[in-house]
Amino acid sequence: MKLAEDTLVGAAALVLPGVEYPANVLLIGAPARIARPLTEGERQEIRLNAERYVSLSRVYEAA
Repeated sequence: MKLAEDTLVGAAALVLPGVEYPANVLLIGAPARIARPLTEGERQEIRLNAERYVSLSRVYEAA
């Protein structure tokens, strides 16, 4: 399995071994398939959520 940058995997999606998935798409289903491309806004939100998650982990780690 190889996920490219900014690939969003939906809940309960079954990502198969040995399959390469492209960048900037939403994957859903079992087996996972491309549902649609992600919008620029969704891609930005993914990055912001990741930054927030890392920031919060540092706060909790320091406590």
